[in-house]
Amino acid sequence: MTIPSIIPVGIPAEIFAISGIGFAISGPRSLTDLISVHRGCPIPLDEPWPKWIGSIASREIADSTLVMIRPLPTTQAAQDESPSLHSLLKALLLLGVPSEMKIHMVRVVWKNDQPDVVEHGRVHGGGAVSEEHPFWFIDADLDAALGLARTLEGFQKSPKSRLRLWRSCSVYWKTLLETDPYLRIRGMIQALDGLFPTNDVASSRDRFKTAIGRILPHAAARSVFGQAYLARNRVEHLRDSLECTLSKTGLDNAFQKDDLLLNRLRQVEWVLRDSLRRILSSSELLAYYESEISINAYWQADDDIFRRLWGDPFLLENVPFLEKQSFDRISQEHWTAK
Repeated sequence: MTIPSIIPVGIPAEIFAISGIGFAISGPRSLTDLISVHRGCPIPLDEPWPKWIGSIASREIADSTLVMIRPLPTTQAAQDESPSLHSLLKALLLLGVPSEMKIHMVRVVWKNDQPDVVEHGRVHGGGAVSEEHPFWFIDADLDAALGLARTLEGFQKSPKSRLRLWRSCSVYWKTLLETDPYLRIRGMIQALDGLFPTNDVASSRDRFKTAIGRILPHAAARSVFGQAYLARNRVEHLRDSLECTLSKTGLDNAFQKDDLLLNRLRQVEWVLRDSLRRILSSSELLAYYESEISINAYWQADDDIFRRLWGDPFLLENVPFLEKQSFDRISQEHWTAK
């Protein structure tokens, strides 16, 4: 078997093969000196691959839309420049979420013209709540993800630094795996709330409302998040959120209410990702997330200081609205009005 030139002989390499909807990159290209990105699988998966990882996994990897390959760094400088593919995947999911993904991870060492598979498994990245208006990754997203991945790996070197920011990211990634929209909106609101100050106010809802008012410019947009926060509260106490939360919307049909709540979930996810990207991409914002005291100080700062670091407000109208939703794949039983 021919040894791929992108995998050095005798050096362990990790391979992430992603198939499904969501990737429109030109490829192949070198993202760093170590990380290469390919549109499709550049490695022939004939024998002994099916023997090592199984015939089904071999076919799925061969049919992958995106393949990332990274030999193990041999120096700390190389490690800093080329983050792990796990970190790169997490960073990509901060940019957007495709409708569907199948991800295979393989660690392999090439010896004597043959691959020695050290480890193989599936990585669960989650997916979007709807197949309508799917997110597509392009080449520029890979460059943006690389910068985010380097920041994320910096957290791992000092795990107690920016702990609340890291927890918000972790809750977001975990919630992407959730297919029950009730539990998903609870997790997304929790992750977003984790970015906001903890100073004492009349209630947690008032604190959330005040913070949302600084990043969303219009009263109508803030009302959207008021509905989402109410839904989260109902879910937290194991109650049916549909009738109480949306009873004043004028929607009589249960599935119309389902559509509206799914839209609220989608809007929350987009604002959460936008907020995380802004913080992780700014050294000044990251400095404010060192402690509870500095987080509170930033969110209490004058508008000119806040806006200089945060940037222009997020426009909620940029989030594609779901005109019609199919519930077959999204736990319909959780959404039927009681």
